[in-house]
Amino acid sequence: MPVRTATIRFGANFLLTILVMILGRAYAKDADLAQVKCPSNIPEIPAVARSDVYKNTPYKQGELAEYKVSHSLAHVGMATMEVRRPYKYKGVYKKPVWHRSFHLEGKTGDWYRYIFVAHDRVDALVRPWDHGISKFYLSQDESQMFGKHLIQQKWLEFNHRECKVDVRTLEKGKKEKKETFDLAYGALDTLGIVYWLREQTYKVGEKKRVLIYSSKKNWWLEAIPVARESIKITAGSYQAMKIKLQTYIGEELQQKGDVFVWIDTKTKERPMLMVKGKIKLGSVWIEMTKFKPGR
Repeated sequence: MPVRTATIRFGANFLLTILVMILGRAYAKDADLAQVKCPSNIPEIPAVARSDVYKNTPYKQGELAEYKVSHSLAHVGMATMEVRRPYKYKGVYKKPVWHRSFHLEGKTGDWYRYIFVAHDRVDALVRPWDHGISKFYLSQDESQMFGKHLIQQKWLEFNHRECKVDVRTLEKGKKEKKETFDLAYGALDTLGIVYWLREQTYKVGEKKRVLIYSSKKNWWLEAIPVARESIKITAGSYQAMKIKLQTYIGEELQQKGDVFVWIDTKTKERPMLMVKGKIKLGSVWIEMTKFKPGR
């Protein structure tokens, strides 16, 4: 039953890297990647006070959004996105710097346990002055009926000054693996990009472009507003901008299928309301079911 197995695996992978999939993952081979050129004049790190970390953003500390995750019309599980308190992080910087802290958690529902069980977590520390990612953590706990039980953790440390990212992977039953990859200066991550999308001002037809680092690659995300819509979801009724997302490496379109995201345009929080996408193994759908603003 190879087709069914592939479908099940995608359901788990969607929970594992939910934002990579909904924003359109890059599928290029390593040979297709353009060489990363680090800028010669790196700007100095600005001084950011703790009180200014979430200043002038639609999201604040304590915000919590809950989502229903579906794959090919089947309710797979739930996901939560949380804005946490500012975090003082040193890493490769000369001294500790205040960062924005985002958390994502996804897990399959009990009704899905006879097919696949997954409980995955993502944490991101993001620079408040340019949205660049400084640290990323990924935890996977996944098991498939008659298949492998994967327990794995990944730590990614980003050095924008040197344009490098150090990745440490620890999978249960295996030796720790360390790797280093090229990083495009100022690149965002697949969790922080959702919050970046919420900050933008949109006009139908005027696309926006931003660099993303994911899966050992640096790629471009294009956000193209296509229509203003009134939508009704579990969390309530909203006025939203429907945005088409496309991914590129260089000038080559990498995305498989269409992906659309709906961002609220009327409330000051501007949450991500819904995501729909079509892929080879079916369709994916995320819908906000509950939202608690931060402060």
